[in-house]
Amino acid sequence: MVATKRVFHVGSRITDGLPEDLAPVLPPLWHSFPPQHPFIIYFFSILIFLLLLINLIGNGLVLVIFTTTKELRTPVRTHGRLYTWSESEILLSALQSNLLIVNLALSDLLMMTTMGIPAVVNGFFTHKWIFGPLLCKVYGCCGGIFGQNFFNIHGITFITYQEYQSPNL
Repeated sequence: MVATKRVFHVGSRITDGLPEDLAPVLPPLWHSFPPQHPFIIYFFSILIFLLLLINLIGNGLVLVIFTTTKELRTPVRTHGRLYTWSESEILLSALQSNLLIVNLALSDLLMMTTMGIPAVVNGFFTHKWIFGPLLCKVYGCCGGIFGQNFFNIHGITFITYQEYQSPNL
């Protein structure tokens, strides 16, 4: 990686040099910020890349273990024994916990693959968004779906509620 010397002029903005088709996508607030030092961009690109690797390994292992271990997918293994209603309820609750954890692992994996890869590519190679305005909107939508709004927050809420309801697992 060759470090390039950048000279920023007084009054330059972070949005200078962006294609005109991205102007409607950016809020006006972005036009008031000065350019960032390249070290900051490289630092966060490396950090996101490392988090992406850790995420792929950790959440990938969770998904592989869940799909290959039948005991984690089956609520009741009877072995000829009859369970009482409360025992079968506890076993079903354990399956629900496993499914919620798999849901959380899958949403984290999807979030890092849809959000991390474009961020690393832009940070290392161009320092600007290169994928166009449509993928900029899709990128933001994926961040909202996989990151904050739907899967992660609701999954963590359901896990917490379930643990509160059945603390004897």
